[in-house]
Amino acid sequence: MIKSRSGDECIVALCDQWFVDYGNKEWKDDARRVLQQLNVFSDDTRQNFEGVFDWLHEHACSRSYGLGTKLPWDKQYLIESLSDSTIYMAYYTVAHLLQQQDSFDGKKIDKFYSFLYYKQYRCLTIF
Repeated sequence: MIKSRSGDECIVALCDQWFVDYGNKEWKDDARRVLQQLNVFSDDTRQNFEGVFDWLHEHACSRSYGLGTKLPWDKQYLIESLSDSTIYMAYYTVAHLLQQQDSFDGKKIDKFYSFLYYKQYRCLTIF
């Protein structure tokens, strides 16, 4: 049986979809390190962030029906509406670079996101 954070019983369905892996240990360690450096409003705010880091794991970021923006790498899925703020912010910070006519070379885009998200610094000169 699966229970929500509110204690309600949940019915779970296995669906084909994409997930953002917030449960990744390296991501959590990086997030905690950044949080230590942040100037937050109160200790409660800091504790709330730390609590979220503890329970946050895989988060569905796609769905297969309804209105919305298609996932750039898998057009059969739409960006799940609650993930818009995460994915859109990551995309729109660099959209002007990716939308340049000669930048739609798939290898350049893969290298760019490898650099941005996976710290593979060997690909700094891609544009």
